[in-house]
Order: sequence, then structure tokens, then C-alpha cells
Amino acid sequence: MGPQAPCTGYGSRFSYDTSTARQQGRNQADAAVLAAYDLGFTGRNVYYFDMEAYNTGNSSCRNAVKAFVDGWSGRIKNYWGEKAGVYGSSCGSAVADWATINNVPNDVWVADWNGDPDVWGLACLSNGLWSNDQRLHQYRGGHNETWGGVTMNIDNDCADGLVTPHGHFTSGDPACTTE
Repeated sequence: MGPQAPCTGYGSRFSYDTSTARQQGRNQADAAVLAAYDLGFTGRNVYYFDMEAYNTGNSSCRNAVKAFVDGWSGRIKNYWGEKAGVYGSSCGSAVADWATINNVPNDVWVADWNGDPDVWGLACLSNGLWSNDQRLHQYRGGHNETWGGVTMNIDNDCADGLVTPHGHFTSGDPACTTE
């Protein structure tokens, strides 16, 4: 998780100033791509930024988030030639706002812990946005599950969007229901 909205209590936050926030989004995009390249993941990737919930009633904060996401998404897509995604809470991160920026993310990974493994009918997000195999849904938050005798604290997700590499999505994910 990188810097978060300026109206949160996280130790690392980006600026309220939209020009600065946009540049900070670009900087985070560069850092993410370069880190992936250092690990040998060169080209044909999708990069997700984790935007945790913030006070969406604070318009200055909300505008800063839109600028940051615009910088992130634009840099990933237009400079690096990769796919840009953003993870966030459907209502708590105002995911729908990202559809109104200049550099709309290719995909969204939406946290809406409604228990329904489906990418449609999510709170605060119209079914008309990111409707072309561009959605991933975290439908259940942290809980313990045991697999092969190993217990882990995990989230549950279903996917009808890009994971990686781009061009290969998980449409028809058996974890997702179809409605």
C-alpha cells in the first residue's frame, strides 16, 4: 500500500494539492513498474494501486484522490504502455469517481463485503461502469481458512477482469456467480 488520501490517518499520505497529488500518483506508478521490472516482470502487466477508504464527504480530499488516481493511471498507460487498475472500497473510496477522470483505470478491484461472489450489483457503483470484463470484487474480508492443513487469513474475491498479464483475464471465474 502506497501513500493514501490526505484526509486519512495513514502515516504516508499524498498532498491535498491536486497538481502535487497527480505527480505523486505518477511517481508511485514509476516505482511500481520499476519494482516489477527488477523482479523480471517486464511488459504486459496490470498494476493495481490500493486506495483505502477515506472521508468521501471531504471534497478537497476527494479531488486529491481523483488527481492521484489520474496521475497513476495515466502514467501506467501512457508512459509505460501497461494496464492500470485501482483497488478500493466501493463507497469508502468513491470508486465511481474514477470513471470521471481523464485517465480512467482499465480495471477496478472493488471491496464490497456483501458476501455475494458477483462483480455486479455493487454498492455505490453503477453496473454501467467498467462493464467489459474490467471488474474484480472482494466480497469477503479477512477471515481464516484452512487448505492442505495450513490456516491462513485471507479475503475472498471473484474476478471478471485483468489480473496479469493483460490480454488474459479471468472471465468465467468459477468463484463468481452469473446473474
